Amino acid sequence: MRGLAKLTTIEAEVLFLRDPVWLLVAMAVPIRILLVFGLPGFAREPAAELGGQRPIDTVLPSVAMATNVGVLAISALPIYLAAYREKGILRRLSTTPASPAMPDLLSRIGDLTPLGAFREAVQDARVGMSPSALHLVALAAVAVISGAAAAKLFRWE
Repeated sequence: MRGLAKLTTIEAEVLFLRDPVWLLVAMAVPIRILLVFGLPGFAREPAAELGGQRPIDTVLPSVAMATNVGVLAISALPIYLAAYREKGILRRLSTTPASPAMPDLLSRIGDLTPLGAFREAVQDARVGMSPSALHLVALAAVAVISGAAAAKLFRWE
């Protein structure tokens, strides 16, 4: 865990100095979302379903930030991790708790997570194959379990 803490500290210090483009992306994405969805009149009028508050003040900022984190996680993080792996930085820092021997059990478990199953299903469809029933069942199971948990645990107050 010490290697991960060190990597996180170094990244926090030099990330935006090394590649300022991501700073612009991090600022531009939420601003554009707020502008696109906040300029129409409905976003600036009080909404009954929001307790009389305006969407621009409640829903839109959280959506903008969540989208921003997703964009950065999907676009910036893999680039840096691939470069670190290529340069041997990850090996020197020993940031992974998993053995470098990529075990079959972990690979299968990863394939059945929502993101792994989705990736496999999309990849199969992209190359012209039918998605695996196992991956579709894994996605459906997550949807059903999440929906049941949300219905059981959600409270308005």
